[in-house]
Amino acid sequence: MKSFEFKPSLLRERDNWTIDSGMLTCNGELFCSLANVEQAHFAEMEAQQSRTTWLDLKAADNTRRRISCTAPAGDENGEQCLALYRETLDALAALKPEMKVSVGATGGGSRWAVFLLGIIGVVAGLAALGAVPGGLIAPALEVYALSAGAVLTLGGAALAFFFRPWVAPKRLNVSEARDYVASLSLDGDPSGAEQQGEAPEDDEGQGAATGRAD
Repeated sequence: MKSFEFKPSLLRERDNWTIDSGMLTCNGELFCSLANVEQAHFAEMEAQQSRTTWLDLKAADNTRRRISCTAPAGDENGEQCLALYRETLDALAALKPEMKVSVGATGGGSRWAVFLLGIIGVVAGLAALGAVPGGLIAPALEVYALSAGAVLTLGGAALAFFFRPWVAPKRLNVSEARDYVASLSLDGDPSGAEQQGEAPEDDEGQGAATGRAD
């Protein structure tokens, strides 16, 4: 059995999770049977030094369960939630090695908002760049206007490109998705999960992680 505990957001209480014999539980109640999961989708978004991650698990009857966390990058809660994702995907890899996992946010209000923010940045940057040869900027401020315009244009273009809402998420094998999630952690082994009956005597890792169903 592997146990996790963490807060899904700053103002929420801690949730306790376990993965045992293919069963995922939250606060002592069955969350879902991993054997029934047919589809999975992992995504992350960063804004204002905070990272939101989520893992959707969809059963054959179209029931969807979501584990999520919002925390600063590197925060213990976020790290342990990544551990829960990783161990969940690891369990799915053992049960269904041919399963595909969608990775990446697509569509939705948040992605559109970031995309539009990038477009606004490009427009503002081009306006600043165009104001210099147009004589709308005082000579003493031309260097600053050019610098700000270039930053806004390039930064906005990067945001708009990476958050294009029409781009479909990547589809990875479940084991590849597990490795990708593990790579997001600042800790080389983020799980910290306690494996009862398997952990070495001096390995006292116990993970903490949280999430919530829709």
